[in-house]
Amino acid sequence: MRWWVATVVASVSLLFGVEALAARPVYVSDCIHGRVRPAEVVFYCGDAGAYMLNIRWRRWGGSIAIGSGVYTEKTCVPDCATGGVRRRHATLWLGDVGRCPGQGSKRFYRRAKVSGVRQKFPTMCP
Repeated sequence: MRWWVATVVASVSLLFGVEALAARPVYVSDCIHGRVRPAEVVFYCGDAGAYMLNIRWRRWGGSIAIGSGVYTEKTCVPDCATGGVRRRHATLWLGDVGRCPGQGSKRFYRRAKVSGVRQKFPTMCP
């Protein structure tokens, strides 16, 4: 009987915890503002040297967000100003939920990882 009560208490706690998280949206920076489930995410705001397009989100609002889309990056050949771009399908993970300076109590995904990309992207705060 005790295990049943413990299971019910744990389940109710998890349910209310998830609802509390869902009540407060999580944003990702668009370089100026925060957006919820955007179709595009820019990783380098200064020159848009890397970004994701056509993102379809499978998971959003919890500790991580997962989406798939087209990853685009500058080749910088012969230089970054005149070089071309490289595109490929990729998976995007967002995490490190927290506040960003100057954004009040809004919560943001502040870190990004793209499948097949070794570089670390800068902190994603507007």
